[in-house]
Amino acid sequence: MQSTPIRTIKSYSVTNSRHINPAFSLAKTITLAFFLIALILAGSCHRSSNAHDLPELIQQLQSADSHKARKALVILTRLGDPKALDAVIAYSEGKSPALRIQAILAARQFKSPRALPWLFVLANGHPDENVRHAAQEALSCLERQDGA
Repeated sequence: MQSTPIRTIKSYSVTNSRHINPAFSLAKTITLAFFLIALILAGSCHRSSNAHDLPELIQQLQSADSHKARKALVILTRLGDPKALDAVIAYSEGKSPALRIQAILAARQFKSPRALPWLFVLANGHPDENVRHAAQEALSCLERQDGA
């Protein structure tokens, strides 16, 4: 008799785990939380943007040092300059889903209609569900803004 409740509990947890699964896993949520904190800190620590800062930040984004590149992505996102869009898209190619999502957030912040085709492709064809979801949200946000 004891084996029946255990099977029921195992069956229940397996069956319901599909329905309880959130849009973002805990690890990705934590990664995004750290990214948002970094955005806030970058805004309070980084001086005002000058035109000559942008090329330097784009160059840092292309750096082999991943820490330096991520920091540049945070600052570029905070600055919101659409001139950095192509560099951010190039940086995100072949990266982890968490970094892709950060690039999507940057593209959304840039508010450039040039990001629409890239976001459309990610929203409809990226293998990671979280990346597709983030791209769909950014795409709808930019489309609403473009239509307004």
